[in-house]
Amino acid sequence: MIFKDGSKVKYILGYDLGEQVSQISYLADHEEEPRTFSLLAGAEAFDIPTFLAKQRGVNQWFFGAEAQKQVQEGRAIPLYG
Repeated sequence: MIFKDGSKVKYILGYDLGEQVSQISYLADHEEEPRTFSLLAGAEAFDIPTFLAKQRGVNQWFFGAEAQKQVQEGRAIPLYG
């Protein structure tokens, strides 16, 4: 997927979807190496739990660790398959 951020810089976006964890990486057109998105700024927390859930009674969705937390607390329904 190629997108722009409002400037003239173009980015290529890549997803690595795994059974347990996933990662998101991007490459700016002026850079030589891609960067992997970290969930914590300044840290190397690249792995996002591959987990999706929907809040009960509302059209709100959660992903990753937040989805797991919402399901454990009974506020969301996990999506399987």
